[in-house]
Amino acid sequence: MKNDSSGAVKMRSGTWYGELDENARVEKVTFSEELRQMLGYDQIDYPGTFDIMLEIVHPDDRQKMLDVTGATVRGELSSFDTEFRLKKQDGIYMTVNATGTVTKNDDGIPFIMHGTIFDISALVENRMAYEQAMHRLEASQKLENDLKQFGPVAAIYETARFRIEYDEQGRRVSVAWNDAYRELLGYDSDEEFPQTLQCFYNHIVAEDLENVGHAMDLLENGAHVDSTYSVEFRMYKKDRSIVWVRAAAKRIIGSDGKAMHSIGLLTDITAQKNLELQKTIYEVFSQEFLTVGIIDIFHNQIWLLRDNMINDTFIQSYEKGAHNYDDFLKEYVSKHVVEEDQDRVYRGSRVFHIVIELKKNDVYRIRYKFKKENGAVQYVQGTYLWLNKDGDKRKVICGFRDVTDLIRQEQEKQEVLRKAQEEAELARYEAEAANQAKTSFLFNMSHDIRTPMNAITGFRELLEREQEDPDKRQYYLDKMNDACKVLISIINNVLEMARIEKGVLKLDEILWNTDQFNDGLYSIIKPMMDKKNITFTQEIVVYHQYFFGDGDKLRDIFLNILSNSCKYTKPGGSVHMKLEELPHEKLGWAWYRTTISDTGIGMSEEFLPHIFDSFTRENNTTSNKIEGTGLGMSIVKRLTDFLGGKIEIKSKKGEGTTFIIDMPHRLGQKPDEEYSVSEHLEVDPGVFVGKRVLLAEDNEINAEIALEILSSAGMVVEHAKDGQECVGMLENKDGSYYDLILMDVQMPKMNGYEATRAIRVLADEKKAHIPIVAMTANAFEEDRKEAFKAGMDGHLSKPIDIRELMRGMAKVFR
Repeated sequence: MKNDSSGAVKMRSGTWYGELDENARVEKVTFSEELRQMLGYDQIDYPGTFDIMLEIVHPDDRQKMLDVTGATVRGELSSFDTEFRLKKQDGIYMTVNATGTVTKNDDGIPFIMHGTIFDISALVENRMAYEQAMHRLEASQKLENDLKQFGPVAAIYETARFRIEYDEQGRRVSVAWNDAYRELLGYDSDEEFPQTLQCFYNHIVAEDLENVGHAMDLLENGAHVDSTYSVEFRMYKKDRSIVWVRAAAKRIIGSDGKAMHSIGLLTDITAQKNLELQKTIYEVFSQEFLTVGIIDIFHNQIWLLRDNMINDTFIQSYEKGAHNYDDFLKEYVSKHVVEEDQDRVYRGSRVFHIVIELKKNDVYRIRYKFKKENGAVQYVQGTYLWLNKDGDKRKVICGFRDVTDLIRQEQEKQEVLRKAQEEAELARYEAEAANQAKTSFLFNMSHDIRTPMNAITGFRELLEREQEDPDKRQYYLDKMNDACKVLISIINNVLEMARIEKGVLKLDEILWNTDQFNDGLYSIIKPMMDKKNITFTQEIVVYHQYFFGDGDKLRDIFLNILSNSCKYTKPGGSVHMKLEELPHEKLGWAWYRTTISDTGIGMSEEFLPHIFDSFTRENNTTSNKIEGTGLGMSIVKRLTDFLGGKIEIKSKKGEGTTFIIDMPHRLGQKPDEEYSVSEHLEVDPGVFVGKRVLLAEDNEINAEIALEILSSAGMVVEHAKDGQECVGMLENKDGSYYDLILMDVQMPKMNGYEATRAIRVLADEKKAHIPIVAMTANAFEEDRKEAFKAGMDGHLSKPIDIRELMRGMAKVFR
């Protein structure tokens, strides 16, 4: 087969089809029309039998053919791909590349063998020419002395030949080639194709320059002088089309041991590359697609190479040879495409439409619903691309595969996206609702904070006017004290909620007993209840008195609930708190249920679902005259969840509210020392008289208040304005001079923690062990732990409660 002007080989191919009998022997063989034309046989049913086909196989190749087909039928090979010679009608043998595979029925028995036969005669001729040229090249070393007589462009052989010259340093200085080389690239004269190194480089496809350069380096610097180096790459022809070539070259060494020049041969391997590409495309399609076919655009025909998708009587009628594509398309669409997709699929699969789409893109795809013979429906994707994109565009390979799972995944992704959008919309709505709640909270907070602040400033002015009336003065002071407590409660709730939302909560469990814990609550709540004339009772029914729990968080939960009960219960009402033990599913644990019931104003059914929402109250301070932030119950719920507990609320408007809190606790044992209530007893004022206290406080107002309180208790107080001054004053005095240091934490130059650590490492033992009590606005549990970690002996939070201050200092002095 001759090369055309582009250098590409016109490759022909056809399909064959063989039926197997019950013993898996090939019984009947049919060639496609193109294959018959390629071999020159006119009979439509040629060859008919396998024996006739075997007769046109070259005698030397028959056993090889029998071996590969037999192995494929027996399942020893999944398919075969081999070369042999077939006799044409004119008696001349044609070298072909034949592929074949077996299709099995539902019982797994082979019943069909089919494949493709490519005419590779021209490729074999090129391959033989290449091998002959290589032999010539090997012989060229012996003829080197004769070669020196030829000019740079003399035609030694008909094969394209080139020669590269080097200078004494081994650098390339010139290149020369023969007419066959120039003609291979489509040039007629040296004027349009000058023999220069730059011209040589310019005709190499850019992506292949690195590969060619590497091969030339090996040629020129390789250790083996007699070796032949070869490389495959692409070159531009005169018309800018691309030709694949294989270059093979040898280095010629002079008498001085240096490279004089290199000589080489250039062979056109475009046809071989195209065949490799087409075989690769078919192999990829066969692996990825269930049904594969080839459409002849010019002749409007289709060959079905394989089918593992349709498998019905319709497709069986199209499996043998070439068929009219329009007829096939109409019948396929009517039988196997669901009705709503039929018109779209028919129009999108017409030959002219496929060609139009392939002009736009390298691959054309179409999806639709495929209807099986049994009525089942699945999603199918058809894929079309040129069989030889860079060559003769006459044939399109098409493949069809089941994409039901892929469509389902895409639908699931869409569903996930839809849900994500819904969740985002819900989150936006919740964020807007939260912003609205915060706005409402700030509005109410402004009022709630101003109410106690107004009381403090108002009663302060009244106090100034009533200097002579002791009863009124005391009344005003009591009211101011109540307002301060309300203000502190509001601030504490806001800060506690901020800590919870920030996620800084930590579990701190210690051993408690039920009497100890409830006595603590009772001592705080009982005076509040008595002040409003509310009866407060307690009841404890437990089997295990000792348990491990986070006392601070439990206290926050119950104080919030009990203070609400006190707030919302009218004078004369009652509040009852019952603690009982219930069994737990885990060994060594128990549920402790606390039920708090009041006879207060209760809550509506509409508000109960929102009671744990932040910044939410059924009535604000203006409407019910009761101060609050709307954070208490939110804090209760979040702390209860953090501790692993459960909370339930029952309430009815006008009848009262019941809170039921279940907390899981690990059981403990009675310690060596019994619980003492001495911490709650009043202290003897005499223990303070004459004591010398060093006060470290940077705020002048706080320092003035503390100096006045401590001095009035009989203590001698000296003031340091920061931690650094505090440490200096201690170092400059005798070890027994100060009895106690009250230390603020947040101070300039050196904070309270740093000052404490500096004191604890002083050389003087008495100074290093002086009692230090934190007196700070850092009021949370982690602040207390940090104080003890720094080496302090106690922790008091601001604003200072004088009785708590005295108790704390008394413990140190004792």
